[in-house]
Amino acid sequence: DCTELSLDQVVSLDAGTLKGRVSRSRLVVVHSLELDDAGESGVGPMVFDQVIQKLRAAWKLLREVDVRRFVMTSDHGFLLLEGIRRPPEAQGRKTDPDRRHVLTRNAAIEPGRLRVPLGELGYVGGEGVFLVMSETTNVFDRGARQTSFVHGGNSLQERVVPVLSVLHRSAPGASAGRYRIVAERGDAVAGMHRVTGQVELLLANQMSLSFAQAKNVDIVLRVASGSTGQVEVVQSSSGATVVASSTLRVEVGRRFEVFFRISGAAQERVQLELAHTGGALEVDAAIVSDWFEAAVVVRDPVPVAPSVAQSVAQNTGQSAGQSSWLEVVNPEYRSVYERLATHGVVEESEVARLLGGPRQARRFGNDIDKDRARLPFALRVEQGEAGKRWVREGGGR
Repeated sequence: DCTELSLDQVVSLDAGTLKGRVSRSRLVVVHSLELDDAGESGVGPMVFDQVIQKLRAAWKLLREVDVRRFVMTSDHGFLLLEGIRRPPEAQGRKTDPDRRHVLTRNAAIEPGRLRVPLGELGYVGGEGVFLVMSETTNVFDRGARQTSFVHGGNSLQERVVPVLSVLHRSAPGASAGRYRIVAERGDAVAGMHRVTGQVELLLANQMSLSFAQAKNVDIVLRVASGSTGQVEVVQSSSGATVVASSTLRVEVGRRFEVFFRISGAAQERVQLELAHTGGALEVDAAIVSDWFEAAVVVRDPVPVAPSVAQSVAQNTGQSAGQSSWLEVVNPEYRSVYERLATHGVVEESEVARLLGGPRQARRFGNDIDKDRARLPFALRVEQGEAGKRWVREGGGR
């Protein structure tokens, strides 16, 4: 009677498959650790908004398959201490406390501390044990590097559990049409990337009236699968309104322009995907064929990013909704680019062998600038005794 799904599973399923998974269940449990994992990894603020968008998308997708009653909750909250530079407080040995509390049998009252017997808090078997916390939001010194995401103890964030209940009284309406997002890269401005695009009505339901079509569609900007960068929308033109750090509300049928930055934990080139945030509308996503440079953001601790070789390997294969980068480069030079993606370097003699002769190799050297923006890696040219060689920057040899 119960179906268990992760948040990623829900948002990755189409409506028909999702309905088949949940239609016979009296209870569907959807779980996610992304908020907590991101916070503990030191990259919380970079991904919190995206996780909230995924939660909203899962709600709408389940609503579409006629789930009407929802209960949304979490196990605890947290404190985000960004910008607060207070040193941690000493509390006995550094192995005694957790970040925000310590359990002790010492009944002495210390300045700046709150001390409560566990028995008074209703804990069984806590006779003679006291819960000690700081009177402030500061953390205890455990000898570890401090992060801005903290929780624990008998704090408000741990004791108050948020619960949001939603009841839909009617069945969801059918989609009034099918839409698609089209987008292309524009010239960068003031250190910001730029993309222009449009949401088009691809197929109208013949039984629906024109006023029943969607006037606006919410789309999220994110890096395509296989990369770890985060997108931050800075500004948009008429036709699109910024509603969150990576989300736009776009007017259907009207051209829009958006300026954004991409940041990550490692130097990499990524592709940009524009997708519907989820719901009853059927919207085909768009992946911009050109590649964008991600600015390196060093955080503490630094999250582990896939290597360039892994990123290239993931992006050379085809997946649902994503075309291979090799499909958009000059087909005459694909064999050279494949060798660069695999080995990281190619000599001029190898280019000549792959393309059919020295003249073709010289033409490749003259034409390569036309493909640079479409490659998932940066290139540099070196001059050696045996001639030119092209080297993939980042990872590899």
